[in-house]
Amino acid sequence: MFLTKEEVHELTGYVRSADQCRWLKQRGWKFEVSRIGRPVVLRKHVEEMLSLPVTTKEAVRPEPKLNMDAFRKKSK
Repeated sequence: MFLTKEEVHELTGYVRSADQCRWLKQRGWKFEVSRIGRPVVLRKHVEEMLSLPVTTKEAVRPEPKLNMDAFRKKSK
């Protein structure tokens, strides 16, 4: 449900809670601060932040257009 103390350290690269909070805040991560001052990060939020965007749309082919200039040049 939440990252462990070790996982927050691994994510941020910092041991001190204040540094971890600063790192998370600077990068736009959502977190709460516990009563003892440690950042609390939802595991689901980590998965969302670290996942690549998935596109489900198929490639859209452009509509064919009739080139009337090609007809005009041939008739001359």
